[in-house]
Amino acid sequence: MPTPSINIQQLINLAVHHHQSGALPQAQRLYRQVLEHTPNHSDALHLLGVIAQQQGHLTEAEPLIRKALLANPNLPEAHNNLGTTLRDLGRLEEAIASYQRAVALNPDMITAHLMMAGVHLQLNQKSEGIASLQAVLALQPNHVDALNNLGNVLTELERYDEAIALYDRAVAIQPNYANVHYNRGNTLRLQKRFDEAIAGYERALELNPALSQALNNIGHAHLQQKHFTEAVPIFQRVLQVRPDDPGPLNSLGHALTELGALDEAIPVLERAIAADPTYPEAHSSLGNALKRVGRLKEAVESYARALTLGSSYAMVKNLVNALLYVPDMSPDARYELTARHMAACLPPGDPPPRPEVPLAPGERLRIGYLSSDFRNHPVGHNIYPLLSSHNHEKFEIFAYAELAKEDQHTRKIKQHMDHWRPTRGLTDDQVADMVREDRIHIMVYLAGLFDENRILVAARRPAPVQVSFHNGASTTLETMDYWLTDSVIHPPGETVERFSETLWRLPVFYSYPPLEGAPDVGPLPADRNGFITFGSFNNPTKITPPVVALWADILKAVPDARLILKYHKQFKVQALADRFRELFREQGIDPARLTILGDNDNRFDHLNHYNQVDIALDPFPFTGATTTFQALWMGVPVVSLMGDGFIGRMAGDILVHTGLPELTVHSEEAYLEVVLELVGDLERMRELREGLREGIIASDICDFVGFTRGVEEGFVGMLAFHGEETFGVND
Repeated sequence: MPTPSINIQQLINLAVHHHQSGALPQAQRLYRQVLEHTPNHSDALHLLGVIAQQQGHLTEAEPLIRKALLANPNLPEAHNNLGTTLRDLGRLEEAIASYQRAVALNPDMITAHLMMAGVHLQLNQKSEGIASLQAVLALQPNHVDALNNLGNVLTELERYDEAIALYDRAVAIQPNYANVHYNRGNTLRLQKRFDEAIAGYERALELNPALSQALNNIGHAHLQQKHFTEAVPIFQRVLQVRPDDPGPLNSLGHALTELGALDEAIPVLERAIAADPTYPEAHSSLGNALKRVGRLKEAVESYARALTLGSSYAMVKNLVNALLYVPDMSPDARYELTARHMAACLPPGDPPPRPEVPLAPGERLRIGYLSSDFRNHPVGHNIYPLLSSHNHEKFEIFAYAELAKEDQHTRKIKQHMDHWRPTRGLTDDQVADMVREDRIHIMVYLAGLFDENRILVAARRPAPVQVSFHNGASTTLETMDYWLTDSVIHPPGETVERFSETLWRLPVFYSYPPLEGAPDVGPLPADRNGFITFGSFNNPTKITPPVVALWADILKAVPDARLILKYHKQFKVQALADRFRELFREQGIDPARLTILGDNDNRFDHLNHYNQVDIALDPFPFTGATTTFQALWMGVPVVSLMGDGFIGRMAGDILVHTGLPELTVHSEEAYLEVVLELVGDLERMRELREGLREGIIASDICDFVGFTRGVEEGFVGMLAFHGEETFGVND
């Protein structure tokens, strides 16, 4: 019988039917049957290549599709599928060329525009990716994936408002698209719109309960607001689904650390490191927890390990701050470590040149203060006398506030500002641009290496003169011009601390407001008790092994004396309290002689505890500032060992300027001698207790106006020094 004639188009149609229904082997057989009769049939070659691509046989797919295009170069679908094959082979530039040929042949081919956008973004070619996504939306304005993806790109470019508008359009079109709600939540979180972000994540979870990353990010939104209690159960829920995920383990450990639950935090963070030993954030978080319990050497090792795995400014700050507590570290070693790690955080390239900001005749000098501590915080209280006493006829004052939340003290500060600029959620570059737009003459960075302060804004050189104030060590930044200090903290000709800035010595460094509403000073406790009570209300991290050894010697020399330790609620952590009892036991001191208080009481009750203390013992090398002033205000003399730099001389500076230089010493032997002299002279201690508060009020420590005029004279001196170079005025 004669062979029936083969209808090629019928075979192709049948093959496509099988292909579309997922019957790939049947489709392959039919495409090959077509090619047996018509070897260069472009559709059969192309679609056989597509099946190979779908099956992951990319090296088979490419030549088939290329052969189809040799037979018919005008197949936009084939160019598009070749692009996808090349993309999957990792040949991204070639893939883009194929997509471009597809849209040249068919400008309305949405798939090609969309796929090309993805490859551009893989190559970090954001402008080209945006153009491709915009081409999709020009063709189909309601294309939800294009709206979502474009929102993601704009979020990466920090164009948050534009991104939110795109997500809102996508949600209006497809309300039940979980990923859009999730991505919208991420952008809102970057804008610090935490309640809205959490609502977005919760909606995403309603639509897709398996989207555990949305739950994880709810936890992060709580962390960013310092809502640690709320964060803990969220991360615990994430870990029920992802028990060995180092990310939520690290986040849980961080939250527990901030809550003081260090007994729980340390094992959790060790689990995070065991799950991924190369995860730098977990090593840094473990360092934070170890530092809290006084295991400084291990903490520094954890920070250093973190920085070998991946550097970030937060991790650098953790290490640099930990170094301030380490006993027996030389000033050179501390400076060099700080400088080396800070250098890794700086923007690329040479520092920007010093800007010129002309000062017209009669114009006020514009001073900017940047801080995360314009709130109920030691620095916020220390800086208040200055901020409330500026001469606004001569100085125009700007506050750049890195605050998650304002409080009553914030409101007190704000009323003395000429301008208030929130910086929360802005990048360092954006804050620097704001400073430039305000044409600031002198920019003051408060406590730059502590808390959430923005010292890296200074690296952008937004102001002609830049000043570090209330920082515990040199910033090591080339762009920081001055470090405010005084002649006690940095004695002329005797300073051994290393620094990159020029020291500007004020008449007095510290200025404290009287502690209004404080308890009255009570009688000397020794008269009531029949024994001496020592006390330290300092951060337990400051109580290093050498400090414990010296204080143990004091307790041995005064056998019936007691020691009270207190610092907010940190000593509520049983492991921490037990550690100090054991440290003193190892030094031969019965732990029964220690009273360890874990009260998280109000300021009145906190200060009232000083009425149980005869003599305050200052730790070292990181001495106490606020604690020293509070003790003196409550009539309690403080004995302090002067160190080799700023943090080692804070307490001594306050003692000298309140007329008590004899309570500052330069050796551990002298420390013991001065304490024993006080113990042996109860009459002098009674006199001190009765007269200290009045003496402080009469001292330059409480002379707000005098202190402020000293700072302002410093600013004018800086202006005169730089003169025409930066301000366009004569000296």
